[in-house]
Amino acid sequence: MKTIEVLIIGSGDMNGQEDGYNFPKSVIGIPFPCKSYEKSKDKQCNKCKYTRVEHKYGYPLFPLHPVKTLWAEDQNGKNVYKKSTYSELWKNKYVILERLIKVYGKDIDINYTTLTPDYKTDVAYLPTINKINSILEKKLKLKGTFKNEEPYHYKCMLEDIYKQKKYNGKKYDCILVVGAGPGWLYTSRNFKIMRNLLKEVDGETSRFIGNVWEINHEIKKQDFSGQMDFMNPIDQCTNEVGRTSVMDPNAIKRCIRDYAKILLENKEFVQRWDMLAKIK
Repeated sequence: MKTIEVLIIGSGDMNGQEDGYNFPKSVIGIPFPCKSYEKSKDKQCNKCKYTRVEHKYGYPLFPLHPVKTLWAEDQNGKNVYKKSTYSELWKNKYVILERLIKVYGKDIDINYTTLTPDYKTDVAYLPTINKINSILEKKLKLKGTFKNEEPYHYKCMLEDIYKQKKYNGKKYDCILVVGAGPGWLYTSRNFKIMRNLLKEVDGETSRFIGNVWEINHEIKKQDFSGQMDFMNPIDQCTNEVGRTSVMDPNAIKRCIRDYAKILLENKEFVQRWDMLAKIK
């Protein structure tokens, strides 16, 4: 059985408390949705308190007991609090695994490692992560395993991956940018790093760089808040225009320019399924 190696940049399923994601209380030893949703007035299951959508995907998408933390001060000096949530990768593993199966088939093992400076490795998270991944394997009929592989997570910026003690020169079949990077990740410098982290094309297994971003609910229906899909950065940027939390206009321009440059000037890559496919 072929093994597909995946590097996920920008989000993780480990401890992301620095960003308000994946608090230990919301991860370690938590209950999972029950087998069948029992309707209630507050849209939470009468038996397990999870939503109908969480029963559909088979695992928690929103903490039952979110942690309230001090986030900032407003203009009047009053404290602003934020409730913890799950990260982009955590909530969108289904669409990510679904796409990997579409590209590589079901008869594969998938090993993934994450990279972001704001998360840290906590092996106490692994039982919950493994349970989620096992649920998704069965739902999507993957014949192999979907596994978070050691060293599990690189706590660094992309450019510093080569400096990590546990990085051993590994190359990847696929690199996924999840909820990060418009205006900076697709610059010539960072694209060169991602390109060099991909395996050489051997004629048997495709190599991809993919971008995963939140669906604009005004354009496409969401199952849940924060649901993402694969989209090229140009679509991502143009979809953001007009939204309440619109991106910085300069970041939008840089992202469109840099991604267009990759497509127009780099003969190693073409766009396929809204991802960059390495062809030589």
